[in-house]
Amino acid sequence: MEPSASAVIQADARGAEKFDVLQGIPTSENLYVNALAKSYLYRNTFTETTGTKQYPIQVSKTYTLTWTETRSGPPDADGNPTTITVPRSDTQTVTKNYSIERKYSFWTIQNLEVYGIQKAIVSNYALPSGTVTLEPNGYAPPTVSAAHDASLNAHIIDPVYSNVTLPGQTISGGSRRPSVPNEDWTNEAEKDIGKIKVKNDSFVFNGNTIMDNRIVEEKGPTPGAIPAPPMIGQDVLYGSGYVIDAGKTNKANQPSTGTIFYTLVKGIGGGENKSYPIGGINPVTVHTPVVNYASVSDDQAHNQKTQPTAGRSALILDRPFSVTIPTSGPHMDIKGYGNRDYAKYVRDKQVRFPFDVYKADRTSFVPKDTWVSIPVGQLQTTFYLPVWVDEGHYDVLFRTFAENSPASFTSQMNANLDLSNHVVRAGGSSGSDRTSL
Repeated sequence: MEPSASAVIQADARGAEKFDVLQGIPTSENLYVNALAKSYLYRNTFTETTGTKQYPIQVSKTYTLTWTETRSGPPDADGNPTTITVPRSDTQTVTKNYSIERKYSFWTIQNLEVYGIQKAIVSNYALPSGTVTLEPNGYAPPTVSAAHDASLNAHIIDPVYSNVTLPGQTISGGSRRPSVPNEDWTNEAEKDIGKIKVKNDSFVFNGNTIMDNRIVEEKGPTPGAIPAPPMIGQDVLYGSGYVIDAGKTNKANQPSTGTIFYTLVKGIGGGENKSYPIGGINPVTVHTPVVNYASVSDDQAHNQKTQPTAGRSALILDRPFSVTIPTSGPHMDIKGYGNRDYAKYVRDKQVRFPFDVYKADRTSFVPKDTWVSIPVGQLQTTFYLPVWVDEGHYDVLFRTFAENSPASFTSQMNANLDLSNHVVRAGGSSGSDRTSL
């Protein structure tokens, strides 16, 4: 009755996991859930009933008794007395009562409970709605055929017999009436009464006879044992394609719980559907990675300063310039992350200028200190610098929002290595030259 249940939650696809969910898996990625357990559960109590019964029987025998008697006869010619011998006979029937003992032994099912898998439920923050239900696939519960009868008469068949009449016997007594002998006819009585026939309860499990209910003499066959249940295959309780919702914020080491359910297949003397907790399921860390290694173009060819400021991009009045906001770059050095493109997880990219600008069409005006969204898939975006911007040193700000960013968020430079941050920022230094070229 111990299911030995276990389960895992991992990144799709099984056997080729793209992420280590203990370290981190982004939203919009898929999970699979796999549970293992015994294919069935059971418990049983088989009871042997033994006893004896007494069967009364009469044994009869008729004796023919013969002897002779001497009587006085008529006197002879000389007048002397004479004797004559007269044969005599009689019959006598003797009946004796015996009680013959017969043994019996048979097996019955006092308790039998067999359970098949119904389903498994696994819960984790990262799963859709927090919970998934795994229905058995390619699974067949054990087949059970069993019958129990508590009455004694259902398990024993009395022997059929009748009273015994032994062959007659003639006893000669000579000159005296003989006596009838005192004989013991126990053996004859025993021979006439057969053994009790018995029958067990019946129990067939997966086509194998565990308790045989064939009618046999005196002793029913000892029942066998229910086979130990094997573990189910890996595809029986398996589900995949569980997308981590983009609205779920980053959370580390979210605990998992699970329950496996078994349905009563056959119950004699007890049993009801069972459920058991699945312990030891791994936690999941949700961490949606984004990077921001943005930059501002440097219009050095049109910079008229004799000594340009080192480390800053030159923006020239009334000329176009561009900003680059890539979605690729280095992140944590863990499975599935690293140096790659993270556009899949970006909800928005934005830039903010500390001076007025125009968009590429030179008609859409963007006031200073206004966050401007850039299409995620657009690497470079062109702007124009108006002539009225004062010469100076400025910092252009950039930020990239992960798709699961909450309304209230914190940010980190370049990459959200700390999962508490859902936004990454970057700053590009620039300068403006008042000369119009």
